[in-house]
Amino acid sequence: MSDVTRRTFLRRTGLIGGGLLAAPMLGACGGGTGGSPAVKSGAVTINFWTHDPGYVKTFTASGKRLSDAPNGTFDYTLKTTQADSEALVTKMVSQGAAGTGTPDMIGIVISVFPRVMTGGSSEKSSK
Repeated sequence: MSDVTRRTFLRRTGLIGGGLLAAPMLGACGGGTGGSPAVKSGAVTINFWTHDPGYVKTFTASGKRLSDAPNGTFDYTLKTTQADSEALVTKMVSQGAAGTGTPDMIGIVISVFPRVMTGGSSEKSSK
């Protein structure tokens, strides 16, 4: 039997899944329907809110790897905001409702995910 705890398992699988998703997410930055045109190359700042320093480390490393790639056309910078998941969701829902901006990416604990869906931010971001 392995000595892997539930928490360790969830962190590892979350980081692996996050790492696999990092390239497409980072590549899609700037392509939203907001007020700015899509970025075709050059500097891109990604606003990332999370509770987990491991996410910061993983996504910062992915951004650097993509920026340093031989054919890379973007220079990624990760601007992080760290707080507990409850506070991040409260801030995101409040700022989304006020129209003052939400993060490009957010890393939260799955137990607070229903608050994101009922807070109205999912409807606003899909329009």
